[in-house]
Amino acid sequence: MYSYTTLIKVAELYYKKKYSQKEISKELSVSVPTVSRMLQESIDLGIVQVKIVNIESQAHSLGEKIKEKYDIEEIIILETPSNGNDWDLKKLLGKKSSEFISDLFNAGEKVGIGPGSTMSELIESLSTDLNIPAIQILPIMGSWGIHNLTTETNKLVSSMARVLRTDYYLLPAPAIVSSENVKNMFLNEPQISAVTELWEKLDTVIFSIGPEIENSLFPTLTDNRDIIENVKSLKAVGDIAGRIINEDGEELDIDYNRRLISIPIDVLKKIPKRVGIGGGQNKYRSVKAALEAGIVNYLITDYQTCLYILENGGNEK
Repeated sequence: MYSYTTLIKVAELYYKKKYSQKEISKELSVSVPTVSRMLQESIDLGIVQVKIVNIESQAHSLGEKIKEKYDIEEIIILETPSNGNDWDLKKLLGKKSSEFISDLFNAGEKVGIGPGSTMSELIESLSTDLNIPAIQILPIMGSWGIHNLTTETNKLVSSMARVLRTDYYLLPAPAIVSSENVKNMFLNEPQISAVTELWEKLDTVIFSIGPEIENSLFPTLTDNRDIIENVKSLKAVGDIAGRIINEDGEELDIDYNRRLISIPIDVLKKIPKRVGIGGGQNKYRSVKAALEAGIVNYLITDYQTCLYILENGGNEK
């Protein structure tokens, strides 16, 4: 039997500081099998308590509470990656979303999609065996032509259409322009209005819910740090298709939003099936805001994000 002091130290190194057994063996100058025995003894003596959690049952319970509170059609909840890696979570969300939407589309629908790396993961995960006849895919936001081109909307639209072997539209306009007048000039162009006018006829829209401003599309579209600090002071929590929203899910009345060529929030909210995808600490507030405002009626997220929503007002009737 090892001393309590030694067992506590080993347990802290392994469970709290995330040392490997090999690293602990070097730290304490003992063999790896000895470390393994110490860890088992710490469990036997109650120094470490193992709790088995039924994540599926808990996720179902959380999901039902959120569905009731926000009156949404469906919520898909993934287990949050233990490593806390946002990129791993994006991949999981993209994969799960690709499985979910394959059952959501109906023949002949018009489907709008937004930009971003989560959407890119969704499209990469789509099965080439899907057979959804006669749907039309179109972007809900203009494009950007400087960097991160693989995740801009027109690129994703064409990629998704290629996988699904279906028809699509492109929006030949930048996402952000120099003034509201310039935006209106673009929207009056026949090739552009032919696409933007279809926004009101969409049956389904799928988009990633944007994270906190400094991690969102916002810096991709503008490198003006003063604007970023300004919208943060206005309690911005994230974006929906580039449009900056506050904690109530309302579009901020700022010059940037007025210069954006992207589906207006009020138009988006009228679309019958609105699938929002997002999770992780940087999206806690924006996901909650999207629910508060009724921007989404289908949500694909993770367990910890759901906990945040319920612990920060989402469980109040």
